[in-house]
Parts: sequence; structure tokens; C-alpha cells
Amino acid sequence: LGADLDTMVLTFPADRNPRVSIIVPVYNQYRMTMFCLRSVLKHSAEVDYEIILADDASTDLTSSIEERVQGITVERAKGNLGFVRNCNAGAGRARGEYLLFLNNDTGVTEGWLSSLVNILDERDEVGIVGPKLLFGSGELQEAGGIIWDDASGWNFGRMDDAGKPEYNYVKETDYVSGACLLVRSSLWQQLGGFDERFVPAYYEDTDICFAAREAGFSVIYQPASHVYHFEGVTNGTDLESGVKQHQVDNQVKFRDKWQTVLERDHYPNAECLFQARDRSRSKRTILVIDHYVPSFDKDAGSRSTWLYLQLFVEMGYNVKFIGANFFPHKPYTEALQQLGIEVLVGEAMARNLDSWLADHASDIHAVYIHRPHVAEQFLAPLSRMNPKPTLIFFGHDLHYLRKQRELDVTGDVSIVSEAKEWRRREYKLFDAMDHVYYPSQIEIDEIHANAPGLSLQAIPLYVSDDLPVPVYSQAERSGMLFVGGFNHPPNADGIHWFVEQVLPLVREKSPELQLHIVGSNIPDEVKTLGSEGVVVHGYLDEQALLDLYSEIRLVIVPLRFGAGVKGKVVEALQRGVPVVTTSIGAEGLPDAERVLHVADDHVAFAQEILSIESNDAVVADKLSHFQEYLALNFSKARAREIVVRDFGEPVLEVLCE
Repeated sequence: LGADLDTMVLTFPADRNPRVSIIVPVYNQYRMTMFCLRSVLKHSAEVDYEIILADDASTDLTSSIEERVQGITVERAKGNLGFVRNCNAGAGRARGEYLLFLNNDTGVTEGWLSSLVNILDERDEVGIVGPKLLFGSGELQEAGGIIWDDASGWNFGRMDDAGKPEYNYVKETDYVSGACLLVRSSLWQQLGGFDERFVPAYYEDTDICFAAREAGFSVIYQPASHVYHFEGVTNGTDLESGVKQHQVDNQVKFRDKWQTVLERDHYPNAECLFQARDRSRSKRTILVIDHYVPSFDKDAGSRSTWLYLQLFVEMGYNVKFIGANFFPHKPYTEALQQLGIEVLVGEAMARNLDSWLADHASDIHAVYIHRPHVAEQFLAPLSRMNPKPTLIFFGHDLHYLRKQRELDVTGDVSIVSEAKEWRRREYKLFDAMDHVYYPSQIEIDEIHANAPGLSLQAIPLYVSDDLPVPVYSQAERSGMLFVGGFNHPPNADGIHWFVEQVLPLVREKSPELQLHIVGSNIPDEVKTLGSEGVVVHGYLDEQALLDLYSEIRLVIVPLRFGAGVKGKVVEALQRGVPVVTTSIGAEGLPDAERVLHVADDHVAFAQEILSIESNDAVVADKLSHFQEYLALNFSKARAREIVVRDFGEPVLEVLCE
């Protein structure tokens, strides 16, 4: 640890209203304590906190630590209390909304505290949260704890690679270690602190986690918080001597106290690990597969996937996700993990996919697989699973139909064979699936006409809460907006057509009307469209795009070919902005002209734009229907009905086999 710790002086910021009271119980081990405090000072500035050093009658330099560490509170026991009573005494001095118990044999890292606090701030049902604990070597010490029905425990993942998918998603857990445990102060008071039947130490942390659940709260593991725990520095590791021997005695006390809960909710030792590690014993498990981790702010398909993943979690399913490229795209992978979704990424997962699916065949109840080329990649290993899960396919758009329409617009005869091949591939996939979904009833009707025996369903492309549509004031707005991911060919074709054929007609009447082009992966030929009246933004983050939606007068969706419901149209409706589009852009939206301005040739398209500029009554009439239209066609309630019918209820009766 270094001799400099003996002479180091630390000064913590004074805070009269700390959000978190960090209680550090100590007994001697002065250098270890200073190492811990230095790491807290370095890595915790984003949260207002206080330090309470609970000194259990130390006899080394700790007895005068306040001479070298400023800005902390020292609660010093007159005699040795033991860990449990010392923690309770330290907590008695706390002023924070949250209490955090932190062993002195720890070292914290950047973001450790804010990521823990965020869980309690954002989720009222959570009472206790703990971090990923690491050994000094970087190997995993604990990714949440498992308690078996005999009251024995596992530090889940101990000595394994801390980067594996199973250790890196927010999850419920049986307990989090008292080495670093954050609890609501109100809950701590309600429970009366650590139960002193476990004096001097061991099982008090497990006990308070069980008590928190009994009081109606959940206990959560937060992998984004990394804390190094130099286990055994204080009490050693010998179960037959010293304080450590109380671990064996307290297991018996714990079993006696919680016997009913253990028998009801916990598995025999080492059984049903898949469910035990995240307390999913009564949850139906869904495996979602898409081309990559959804970049929800870059394209409509990814946003649809993201919204359904959120819905699945909200409904109570246990959700796993695979991106077909197995790459942990940032920041999107962590966004899923923070939702509580295990994201199965990495080279090892790619190499061992078949064995993972085979090992977990009885654990996976339904597979929701997206896009034809992804389904083709995974169909063989999925078909070998025994028992076979329910297979549900979501096509996003009907590829062969889109290609046929592209042929009609471009006259490119090379597309003929491509359309035929897509048709063959898509219908072959449909035959292998239990259910087939598309966002447009037009696509469903097209498939049904050719394969009437399939289980087909149109589902909402986007699902969202019934939030109020923003108020639209035309006088305070200016300009037009096009949004589209340019990996999708119809978007580039459409914006070229608009700029070259429609915009000149608009400019004749409204020369000041500016066009904003927003989208990811903009090709050079679209960048060259930029001019005095055309601003090519490229990719904008969600907030910047929201700001632009609040400023522009109308949205254009000038698609000449494509298939399915267009996310950009739905998004514009959600933002409360008038939309001018083509029949292709409006496809799949029932009674579309109730809310959209629809025109297909360049003259009529320009006229619709100019009518918005000049006719407030027409605009107001369509805007007045937005709220009801979105609630009717894109509600969570409608999506839930479909999901429960085909995926099954989120809660299971068979707990583990």
C-alpha cells in the first residue's frame, strides 16, 4: 500500500445536506483505511456525500485519524463492538437520504457511487443495491449473491472473467455483500438496522436483504459500479478461527430465521443456476435476436426493437438479447444491460452459440427473431434446441415486396432476380416459424394470400406510453425536416427526388422555406445536396433531434418505394408535427389521410406543403386527431395483448425442471 499513506493528509468537501452517508467501519488496518478513503475522495465527486468513520476501538494510527483526514465524522466506540454493532452505531450519525456501508478493505472506481444512487433514484421499488466486486487482480469476486435453500451461499461468478455477459446486466439478486451495500435510510430505519442476532459479523448483509424483500422492496446488483474488495484483510479466511468462525454459526441462525422463505423461494444447492442468479424462477424467458444491438437513435428498425425490449422488461419477462454480429456496440449495449437485459456478446459467445442454446433449451421459452438474413443465420441451431421454444419472426418490412416496388420506380431489370430470391427465402422462413409478425396489415394480407395457413399478425411498429402530443404553433416554427437512416436505400432515393423535383416548386412560392436533412450514415451523394436552402445535418443525438422537431413547421417523407410502416412517420406524429408523405410513406397506417397529407407526384407533393404554409384550418384538423390516432394504433395495451397471446404470460407456473 505504500508508506506515504502513513503521512497522507486528505480533505473531504464539507456538505451540510449529503444525499449519501458513506459509513466505513474500521478496526485498525490504518493504511488500508487511508487507501479506501483516498479512492472515495478521487472517484465520488458527482454525488453529494458525507463520510462517517465508525472506529471500533482501534489501537493503531486510526485512533487519531481525524488529525490527518479533514471533513469526516468519526464515531469512535469505547470498546470493541464487532462489525454489526459498529455499523449500527455509525449509521446513527448519518444524515443522508441513502446509507452506504463500505468496508475499509476496498478501493472504488470512477462512477461507482453515481451508478448505485441512480438505481434508487429511478426505481422506487428498489430498497438495496450493490456493485460488482472485484479482486485486486481484476478477477470477479461477486456479481450478486445466491442463497440456496439450506442457507448456504455463493458469490456468483467468483474467480471468473468479470467481462462475461452473465455478470454485466442489472438484475435482482438474493443479496449484495456488506462490503459495499447502499440502502434507503428510511428502509434502514424501518428494519432497525443490521439484526444483532448476527453479532459480531456474517450473514447480517444477507439478512437485511431478505428483510428488505419481506418489506416489499427488491435487491439489485449494479454491474456498472466497480469496487475492488481485498477480501480477508480484516478477518482472514479461516472458518475455524477468529471472527470468521461466526460465518458457520450465523448460517444456522439465518436458516432458522428464514426457513419458510428458503423453502418457498430458493433452490437446492447448485440447482437451477440460470434462474437462481437473477431470481427469475417465476419468469418466462424471452431470447430476442436482431442484426446488432439496437442503435435506437439511428434507425427506425432499431428503435422498434428497443421499444419492444423495454416493453418485455416492463411486462415482467426475463429477457436475453443476441446481436447477430456479437459486438458490444457502445453505448447501446450498456443501455440494454441497465434495463436488466443480459446481452450475449463477445467472441466466446459467438464461438459457443450452439452449446449455449443447447444448454439453455429448457430455460428459453420463446425466441423473437428479427429480419430474414438474421433468421437464416440462427435457424439451424434454434431448430436443434430440445425442448424447442416458440419461434416468432418479425420481418420489419417484406423485402421482396420492397424490391418489386423499387423495380417499378427505377426500371432496373437486375432487381427482378433479387426480388424473386427474397420471396423464396422469406416464405421458406415463414414455414419454420410458429408466428410471423409485420408492422403493416398490407404485408400480412400479401403473405396470407400466398400462404393462408400461417399464423400472421400485424403489430405496432412503435409502442409508447399515452403521452400528450406537444402543442403545435405554426407561427413560431419554420422549415421542413427529413429524417432517415441512409443504410436504407429508399431514403436516399426519396430525398434526391424531393430536392430535385419537389423543392424547386415549393421555392417558387415560399423561397424562405429551408430543408433540414437528418440521418445516420449519410452518403456523399446526399451530402452534395446541401445548399443555401438545404442543411445536411447528418446524425443528431436524441435531444438535438427533439429540439429540431420543436422548431420545424412540417416533416416530409418522400418515399417512392419501400414496404411496411415507416418509423419516421410515426415519430413525427408523436412529436405533433404535420407530415407530408407519399402513399408508400403512409402504407400500413389505417385511415392515414385522417392525420397525414398524402401525395404521390411531385406537383401534388409541393402543393400539400404549400397548403400547410397557407391553410391553418387544414393543419389544425389533422393535428386534432394525432393523440387519439396514436393511442388507437401504437399503444402498449394493444402490443401487450399480442405478446401475451403468442409469447405466453410473463409469470410461469413451472419454476425449473
